[in-house]
Parts: sequence; C-alpha cells; structure tokens
Amino acid sequence: MDQIDPLSCPFCSSKNGCMVETTLPCWCVNQQIPKKLLDLVPEVLVNKSCICISCIQSYKEDSVKFESSFRSDKSNDCVQ
Repeated sequence: MDQIDPLSCPFCSSKNGCMVETTLPCWCVNQQIPKKLLDLVPEVLVNKSCICISCIQSYKEDSVKFESSFRSDKSNDCVQ
C-alpha cells in the first residue's frame, strides 16, 4: 500500500463520502456499523479510512458472503 486515502473505503476503494475534514457532520454518525465489520478493516487502515455505505449495507445484508469475499478476493471489490 503506497498511500492511505482517508476518502476511500478500505474494502472496495470507492469514495466513502467521509466528512471528517470538514465542519459538516458526516453521514456515518447516523449509521450503526457492526463491530464485526469494523474488526475486518486492515490494521493499517483502522481509524484512517472509513467504510462506505455500500459495504456497510452489503455486510448487513449478508455478513458471511461479505466476509468470505473480502478474505478471498484481494482486489477488495464491494459485495453487491
């Protein structure tokens, strides 16, 4: 990993819509993000890159499928 992009999802690399560097509230403050999903974030990206809404929803819909895709697919595409 060359450089950490705080605006990219750690799973799919899509833009995560993070507002951390603005004065506006972030969309994630109203989201319930499962702890087990947070635990899947690679250690080097913890507290440095936010998970996108698509990956959060995919995980909530089918956590087993999401986890198996993430663990077996190193390209880190979102599970749709």
